[in-house]
Amino acid sequence: MDSCNKKPNNIGFHWLIMQYPCRLSLEQVQNLCPRPALALKPTWVASQRGCKGLFLGGSGYSNYRIAVAKAWKVLLVVLLFAIMITGGVVAGAAQTFSCVKTTMTHEFDCPGSGGNSSGFHLSLGACQVVSTCEQRYQLGFQFGYVDGVMGAVALDGSTATAQSGYLYLGSAKSASRPGPCKGTPNTQGVYTLVPPVDRPAHISSADCNALLSPVNSHGNRNPQGVIGPYDRDYLGGGPAMKIKDGDTNLILLIYHAEFQYGSPRPGLANLFFGTLGMAVSKDDGKTFRKLGQIIQPHSSRKSWKKNSPNKALSVGNGPFVLGDEHGQPVSPRNPDPEQTYMYVYYIDQEPNVCNGQQCLAVARARLADILKAVDDPNGAAVPYLFRKYYKGPLEKEGHFDEPAATTDPNNNIPSGRYTPVLDKAFSPSIIYDPISRRALLAYQVPNQHTIAFRLSSNLVELPASTQLAILDERPNHGVRYPSLIQTGGEDDPQLWIFYTHDPVDSKGSWDTATFMARQIQITAIPK
Repeated sequence: MDSCNKKPNNIGFHWLIMQYPCRLSLEQVQNLCPRPALALKPTWVASQRGCKGLFLGGSGYSNYRIAVAKAWKVLLVVLLFAIMITGGVVAGAAQTFSCVKTTMTHEFDCPGSGGNSSGFHLSLGACQVVSTCEQRYQLGFQFGYVDGVMGAVALDGSTATAQSGYLYLGSAKSASRPGPCKGTPNTQGVYTLVPPVDRPAHISSADCNALLSPVNSHGNRNPQGVIGPYDRDYLGGGPAMKIKDGDTNLILLIYHAEFQYGSPRPGLANLFFGTLGMAVSKDDGKTFRKLGQIIQPHSSRKSWKKNSPNKALSVGNGPFVLGDEHGQPVSPRNPDPEQTYMYVYYIDQEPNVCNGQQCLAVARARLADILKAVDDPNGAAVPYLFRKYYKGPLEKEGHFDEPAATTDPNNNIPSGRYTPVLDKAFSPSIIYDPISRRALLAYQVPNQHTIAFRLSSNLVELPASTQLAILDERPNHGVRYPSLIQTGGEDDPQLWIFYTHDPVDSKGSWDTATFMARQIQITAIPK
C-alpha cells in the first residue's frame, strides 16, 4: 500500500481526472473502494476548482482504461459500483460521524514509566496501539470503544470465540446503517470485543450485536421530564468477573445507566442522572440478563434536576473487586461466597460532603446474597443487596449499612449517606494484583489529562501514601477512561491498563481518540 502514496508518473497507475465541484473526505473516498479483491488506495488532490483525481492501483489493472465523459455521471457510477461490491460499506460515509486524521502514535512517543509506594514498584511498559478510530469504524462502531471501563473474563473452551481465551466487554455505539454492523445497527450498549490469543493488547474482531442496551437503544434526541426507567437513555459496561462456586459458573457485569434530561446540546452529551445496574451471563458471555439497579447517588433524580439543572450527576462505571468483611482484598480465584464481599466503587454527591463535589465512594454486598438474587426470577432482592460505606462525624470506624438503592422506579427517593474514600478521582478502575495481594486502583485526574495509580491493602482507605505512579503523555496527548484487566494464567498473570488517548486540544472527541494499552508490572522493593 506504500506505493499508492507515490506520484502517478512514477508508477503504472492510471490517473482518472474528474472535475467535481465538492470535496470528499479521505474516509468517504476510502469507502468507495471495493475490498479486498482490489487493493486500492484512493487519494484526492484538492484544488480551488474542486476535487481532482483518483488513483486506481494494482498490477492486474495495468492495461485498464477508463474514459470519462462527465464527472457527475462517473461519480454516480462509482458510488453504485461500490455499494454493490462492498455490500453497503459506503453507507457509513453517509453518517455524521467521521474520523479525524491524527498522527500515528509509536512507542517512542510514550515510553514506559513507573513509581514507588509502600514497599512496591510499579512499572508501565511503552504504549501499544489497540485500535485507531478508523479501525473501530471498520468494525462497525461510530463511537467508543471503550466509553468507560472495559471488562475482561477468561473463557471456558471456545464458546464465544474460537481464537481467544479472553472476552473483552466494552461500551460503544454501532454504525447507523447495517453495512458494517450486521447485528444491532445504531445501538448504544455493551459489545463483545475479541483479542487474539497471543496479542491481548489488540482487538482483532468484534461482535456488532449489543449484549445489553438501554430502553431507548438508538438514543434520546429529546430528553424530557423526570419520570421513566433508570436505564432509559444510556447503558454502558462494563467491569466483569467470572464467579465459580460448585456447580455455579457465571459472569457478573456492572453497567453505567443514564436517565437523560434537558434540551439537546449540540456537540456535547445530554445532561443525565446516573445510576449503576447489574447483569449476569450463564452461557460464558454469549448473552446477558439485567438483574436491575444496584446503586443510586444520594440525591433523588427529581431534586438533582431541580437543584442542578445544568449539571450531570455521574455515577462512574462501577468497577469492583472482592474483599473480606474487614476490607482486605481477596483473590477472585475460588472465593468463599459466605465470607466474601463485592466492593463496588462509584461517584456520589451530597451538598455538605466533599465540599459538595462528586467524589469516589464504595458500596458492598455479600457474594452469597448476590448469587441468591441471580436465581430469583423476580429480582426482588436486587435493590437491597448493596450498602454504602459511611463514617459519621463522631465515629471512629465506618460501616456498611446505608442503603445504596431504593425501590422507587423513578429514583425520586434519596438513597443512603456516604463517606468519600477519595476525592478528585474520575472514571476509576480497580483490580486485584496477585503479586502484592493488594488492590490496584487507576483513575483519571480531573482537569489534568493524566491517570493516577494507587496500591492499597485496605479497600476503604486510600491515603496519599498509596499513590504509586502517574501516566502522563502530555504535552501532546491527554489520557482518560482507564481499564485495568488481567490476562495470562494463574502462574503467569499479566496486568494491563487500557485507556483512551487523544490530542490535548481535542476535548475528548471520539473522532480523534486512539484506544491504547500498556503492560503493568508490580514488584516488591527489597528491604
